[in-house]
Amino acid sequence: MSRIMFRDAVSAALAEEMRKDEKIFVMGEDVAITGGVYKATKGLLAEFGPQRVRNTPLSELAILGTATGAAMCGARPVAEIMHVDFIGCGFDIVLNQMSKMCYKTNGKVTVPLVLRTQCGRGKSNGCTQS
Repeated sequence: MSRIMFRDAVSAALAEEMRKDEKIFVMGEDVAITGGVYKATKGLLAEFGPQRVRNTPLSELAILGTATGAAMCGARPVAEIMHVDFIGCGFDIVLNQMSKMCYKTNGKVTVPLVLRTQCGRGKSNGCTQS
């Protein structure tokens, strides 16, 4: 069995699924050109282009809201929140829209998306990013 870094496994899994389904796209802060702050989306822009690997503004609320709306319209977004420390900024969307839409619409609307984030960098600095 080969050994690879976790971020490389994430990137490989994303690429594999994106090859299978053209509705899947990745969105988040710095996920395109730089491959994300932890390089978990490295190489995806080159293979799939800017329509499927999209940088977003520095706004967790915007990322989560856009991903939710896109999923409700038939896309398959993978929304990356750079650091789990910031997910609280979008809890209203996560807890009251993403997770409940199917029940709120009696199964007529689904929200098929992946919300990807990470925590810990081994430096115990959380959201302060020093």
